[in-house]
Amino acid sequence: MIELLVVISIIGLLSSVILQSLNSARAKARDAQRKSFARQFMIANEMKYDNTGSYAHLTGFLSNVWAQPQLNQADELGPYIKIAVDPVEAGRYIYQRKDYTGDCPSLAGFSYPTDKYSIFVVLEKPTAQDLATLNDDVFDQCYGTMFGMNYRIGN
Repeated sequence: MIELLVVISIIGLLSSVILQSLNSARAKARDAQRKSFARQFMIANEMKYDNTGSYAHLTGFLSNVWAQPQLNQADELGPYIKIAVDPVEAGRYIYQRKDYTGDCPSLAGFSYPTDKYSIFVVLEKPTAQDLATLNDDVFDQCYGTMFGMNYRIGN
């Protein structure tokens, strides 16, 4: 009887360790999916620029499950990409043109050209390399901090 209890406890311990590592792997997979969407959005924005001579004008959260989407995909990027649904929750992607500085008081006095933009993402398990993408300039640091973003891609 004691041997059976020992075997059951060992199996329970091993299964909890395996389950924990599986959850970590799932989080990394979701982060890879988020990064992939950000790259796809960047490519769609560049395709729009090639066709029309301008990047997407509207800024805000990229998600079709957000309560009031600020980016209307049908108006600007509809022909190029479908806005992603995050695997966990809405509001994990933000697109900001760098000439839009209204939300960041620290950007007063800065002037950015209309051909620069950033796509910010909230990752579950960011690496040091992911966090380093926010160190480009005051614009990225402001929006990254304001919305809790920890990854950036853009031009």
